[in-house]
Amino acid sequence: PHAAEIGVYNRLKAIESEIQVIDPRRENDDIDDVISKRILDFEPDLIIVPGCAVGYKFLYHVRHQKQSQLIVNWNSEEIRCGERAGQVKQFGPLFSYIFHFDQTAIWLFEKLGFHNVSCLMQAFDPVRHTHIPVAREPYIQFIGSLYGDKYFNRIHLIDYLKKNGIPVRVANNHCDPQENSLLYSKAAASLNLGLNTGEFPTDSFKGYAIQQRVFEAMGSNTPTLTHYPIGWLPWDDRSYKVFNKHNIVFYEKEDLLALCREIIQPEVYNRLAQETEHFKHYHTYEHRLIDMINILISKGLLDDKFKRSWACCTEL
Repeated sequence: PHAAEIGVYNRLKAIESEIQVIDPRRENDDIDDVISKRILDFEPDLIIVPGCAVGYKFLYHVRHQKQSQLIVNWNSEEIRCGERAGQVKQFGPLFSYIFHFDQTAIWLFEKLGFHNVSCLMQAFDPVRHTHIPVAREPYIQFIGSLYGDKYFNRIHLIDYLKKNGIPVRVANNHCDPQENSLLYSKAAASLNLGLNTGEFPTDSFKGYAIQQRVFEAMGSNTPTLTHYPIGWLPWDDRSYKVFNKHNIVFYEKEDLLALCREIIQPEVYNRLAQETEHFKHYHTYEHRLIDMINILISKGLLDDKFKRSWACCTEL
């Protein structure tokens, strides 16, 4: 989801890795054995499955035929929402390791019996999400879904800002990446609010994790106003370098309006855009894959041969 598959693919292709891409959505449901045979014939060192992997029946074939195969899941779905916990319980045993975008949810995986779990936040693809040289304007841009039970708090947030005189523009998240890049490049800042699964008041503007749009906006050199993630302790994982008020601006409801009014001032948003241009390189798929590989090596799941093959092309 959220183009993670494309971002991972573009990065691997850039370092000339030998890759085979399989999109099960384009295959017939009755040929899972054919897909698994293609995978096993390819003899991969590593299988990366972005998303929640719901319905990927061919993984059962692969795991059954080669129990030692290293299969990792990079899960970007909030485990607290809907049926996600049940899906993790069903498909989790297929994976050698699970990466999840929300560090505060790791304990929920452990509660379900999965202990090979680490946080790996989302990222942006510099091939698809780029800065477009246009003049910035004093407004805040939200790109994403607003309708449905999961998103009710976002509607309240945008209404709250507009009623208090904050200029906010909204676009659907199914736009072309180039169009999104243009929208972000024109705005003073991006706006984000994570999902509220119902345990917090709607008007509290609370949510979990740091969502994909934060990083996609970075690709356009655009800082983001985002909620302070519930339960998030930045000192637990400083390597991600996200807790920097100049590039990602974390808000609580009490200071939200003041932050919005400050960030739409030209001298502020132009300075933040320049700083974000230097900051964003920590949040590409290249860096996330380096983190992923280093974690797998540290856990003994990948050997030195794999590390050496990456070392010539990456910062490993």
